[in-house]
Amino acid sequence: MVHSSPSADAEAVSELLYNEAVRVEETHNGWARVVALADGYAGWVTAESLVDDLARGSAGTPLRCHALASFGYEQADLKGPSTWVSFGTAIEVVGEARVRAPGTGEDVQLLRDAHGLWFPAVHFGPLRDLPDFVPLARQFVGTPYLWGGRTSHGLDCSALVQLALNQCGRDCPRDTSEQVEAVGRAVPDAQLGDLLPGDLVFWPGHVAIHVADGHAVHADGGGMVVQIEPIEMIARNRKHAVADMRVRRPI
Repeated sequence: MVHSSPSADAEAVSELLYNEAVRVEETHNGWARVVALADGYAGWVTAESLVDDLARGSAGTPLRCHALASFGYEQADLKGPSTWVSFGTAIEVVGEARVRAPGTGEDVQLLRDAHGLWFPAVHFGPLRDLPDFVPLARQFVGTPYLWGGRTSHGLDCSALVQLALNQCGRDCPRDTSEQVEAVGRAVPDAQLGDLLPGDLVFWPGHVAIHVADGHAVHADGGGMVVQIEPIEMIARNRKHAVADMRVRRPI
C-alpha cells in the first residue's frame, strides 16, 4: 500500500500494481516517498518493496492483465512459488513457453516477463482502445471495498474508475477531486434522463459509473463492496440529492 507518511500506522491512500513505474523522491528509515509515473500520485512505500528496474526498456512486448487476477511463477511449471497480480498490471514480455497444466495434461502458453516471472498468456493482452469501459468496471461487482485499494483484492470508488479507463488506454487521475475536474467533458445540469452508459456521476468524495436506466456501478464504502444500485439510492445513502450530482462524459 501507499501511505500518507513513512509509517505502517499512517493512512493507506493508494496502492501500486506489480511492475508499476515510480520515481523515488526521498527515503527515510526504510521508507521511500515515490511518485507514480502514470498518474503523478505521491506517497510513501516500504523501500524493500522497490526494485531497480534495469529490465525496463528491454524491447519486450507490452501486455496488460485483462483477468481480474493472475499469477507470475518463478518457474515455467505452474507449480512453484508465485506472485499475485491484479487486473490492469502491465508486463513486458521477453519470452514464451508451452507447458503441460498440472492435473489436466493440456498445453498452456506462458509468457516470461522482463523480471523473469512466467504468466499464463490467456490472462494478458494488448492495451485496447475500447469505446465502452462499463463492462470492464462491471467485472469488479462483488469485489470488497477497500479505502486506498486499487486491485481486485479490494478497491475504492475512484480506483474503480481509474482502472477501467486505463484499461481502455485512457488517462485518469487517481482521486475523485481530480477526476471531477479532468476526465472527459462536463455535462452541465444533467438529469437522470440525460445520462448515457459510462457517464461518471460525482458527489463530494464519491464517484459512480452510470450503467443504464439510472443505475450505476460503484465501489460502495457503506456496503463495503462493488455493486450496482439506483443512482437515487446512491445519492440518498450519502445524504445528497440526485440534483446535486456532477456529471462528466469520459468517452
